Amino acid sequence: MNLHSLLALVAAIFAFQPWASATSFALQKFSTFVNESPFIARGEIHNIFVENGITADGQKTIYTYATFEIKEVFKGNLSMTEVKIRKSGGTKDGFTLEVPGSPEFATGEDAVLFLGQPQEDQSYEVASMELGKFGVEPTGDDFKLTGGLLGYSAESKPGPSASESDRQIYAENSKTWTLSQLRALTRDEVSVGTTSATTQSAPANGEAQKHNSAVGQTDAPSTADADHGQIAAEPNDKVKHATATMKYVVGALIAFGIFFFFKKRG
Repeated sequence: MNLHSLLALVAAIFAFQPWASATSFALQKFSTFVNESPFIARGEIHNIFVENGITADGQKTIYTYATFEIKEVFKGNLSMTEVKIRKSGGTKDGFTLEVPGSPEFATGEDAVLFLGQPQEDQSYEVASMELGKFGVEPTGDDFKLTGGLLGYSAESKPGPSASESDRQIYAENSKTWTLSQLRALTRDEVSVGTTSATTQSAPANGEAQKHNSAVGQTDAPSTADADHGQIAAEPNDKVKHATATMKYVVGALIAFGIFFFFKKRG
């Protein structure tokens, strides 16, 4: 078997492997996600660029960065008018790193981001990868959230044998969530754990008011607005995702196995 035939066979094997490009997530209620995210903000994405980087365990990697111009803060102490955000993956110096489940950044995009704690370079990563990035669409005099955890949940309707927990998650996440309802949810969360919430002024451009609720995250159940009623937070469901590393390691093992098999026969 020549090299071209070997590569063709490996490619065919990968084409039939569901884990080669798929990403799976363990879902949770939207209210739980809000409760556990340290920062939530709406803004516009600009200045996308790619840089080589080093992971926390010292491995070389590639990061895609962008500037997130903040319009409104729903939760967390984000007093600046813009922050640097990043995601794993990208193309740099002729090398491409693809990370399944990584959020996409687009210049000029209006988005609501659930962000984790600042990284070593003071950038913020989107919480739970693509589940933590939401689009916004006008609906009447408000805006509704699209994509992210809500979009993924809509494509994961529980079957007849699904657990009650999965049914509750789908029931909550399949509802329409607006920015007003997100504000109400974060205000209710703060009122449970503190006597008052702090409100910040908008940036100089006056686009929107920031609702700063850095204090008061609690394990007590959160309540949504009147349309959603009482919603009890559930324990955290850790996000699970397939890694690019596994794909290439397994592919290499398959290729070497086939190569030595035919070499021995020859």
